[in-house]
Amino acid sequence: MPLLLAWMALLGADRVDLFGTQGPFTLTPFLVLSPLVVASEWWRRRRVGSELQVPLVTRRLLLLVTVLLACATASVFASRDLPRSAARLVQLLLLLSGSTGVLLSVRDRPDLPAVLARGARWGIGVSAVVSLLQLLVLAGVVPGELPEGTPVVRLTPFLYAGIVPRLSGLVLDANRTGLLLLLYGWLEAKGDPMPTRRARWLALAALLLLFTLSRSALLALGGMALVTAVARWRAFARPDARTPHARRGGAGAHARVVPAVVASVALLVGAGAAALLGRPDWRDEAADVAGTLQQRFTVREGSARDHLRLLNRGVDVGTRSVPAALTGIGYGSAHMELQDFFPGDRYGNFHSLYVGAFAEMGVAGMLALLTLLAASLRPAATRAPVAAALLFGVFYSTLAEPTFWVLLLLAWVPPDADAPSSTPPKASTTDTAAPRMAPSTS
Repeated sequence: MPLLLAWMALLGADRVDLFGTQGPFTLTPFLVLSPLVVASEWWRRRRVGSELQVPLVTRRLLLLVTVLLACATASVFASRDLPRSAARLVQLLLLLSGSTGVLLSVRDRPDLPAVLARGARWGIGVSAVVSLLQLLVLAGVVPGELPEGTPVVRLTPFLYAGIVPRLSGLVLDANRTGLLLLLYGWLEAKGDPMPTRRARWLALAALLLLFTLSRSALLALGGMALVTAVARWRAFARPDARTPHARRGGAGAHARVVPAVVASVALLVGAGAAALLGRPDWRDEAADVAGTLQQRFTVREGSARDHLRLLNRGVDVGTRSVPAALTGIGYGSAHMELQDFFPGDRYGNFHSLYVGAFAEMGVAGMLALLTLLAASLRPAATRAPVAAALLFGVFYSTLAEPTFWVLLLLAWVPPDADAPSSTPPKASTTDTAAPRMAPSTS
């Protein structure tokens, strides 16, 4: 269990390099913990006599992923930087195998949603603590690299417009922190059986999401909220959901979560107002920060215009010739076309999952990806987080992110319906009560 919880908490922790920047690549906790979690779960299964079974829906996923990987492999041979493109392909294989292996091996755990919710709480807590450390780095209290010289953890945050910190926890990019917090929040909302605790942790996740200043994460949050609202409306529109008891049950979650979020924001605003009243010399600085934040969420802002230019460049690259349109320029090769945008950067991309797939893997790769994503939207139980991942990818390249694949795999690796539950079944007043069954996502 501790290994699984640590895997959840450190899912996107690429500020951690276990090589201490001395290795050939960044050795993240995900790469180390994934095989350890699979091995420990295999040992647990052997101990309790539980055989690993791959459900039909997961086998369909593996078929679609195989087609996507075939397109990516074919595109590599067209790359102008073949070694780096091949290395990116190997990284994609590791992300897919690690995520799929872990979720397959734990699907028979009793009360798996509660276990994943506990891991999400670990992740939210880690993000909060490290974000606080990042503020202390800006204040000069804590060094930006630990240990100094050969850092294993890098804490220095990025500053928007040179003045506003974008707090990102253990994730290097604040946008990806936003996507990770959406995953954690959804798992906590679905799996935590204690409403009061759930409200507190969701409020904390919402605050941390705001501090990322991520427009892509807010877009994804809006999509998740819309899908959830439609699903709730359909559920309450059913005749069996119109009883007073059902209405009270549906409103109970909002009655706890919404006030907790509002109270957290009110405390934050109140603390800021008190600080400004106590230090009048901070008012001008606060006005500058407010003006900068206002620009952040407009289309006139500099990075928004750069995003549009990158999208246009990606379309131009993918349509400049027939071979480029068919096979792409090579998976992981976008940086070769973007040296004028990101000089010397080996990780430059077109800042869009869809445009990047078209430019790097051609029409075949893009169609394979769209088929995979469309199929991932079919299970209603996981449609909200999958929709969030799809919207996040509009303005961010996510194929190399473990959080993205875990969000998709929630739809493709359902919990084992025959797994025992540690929660006792509710007493029934009838002799013909149906047995308790875990919900199916397939």
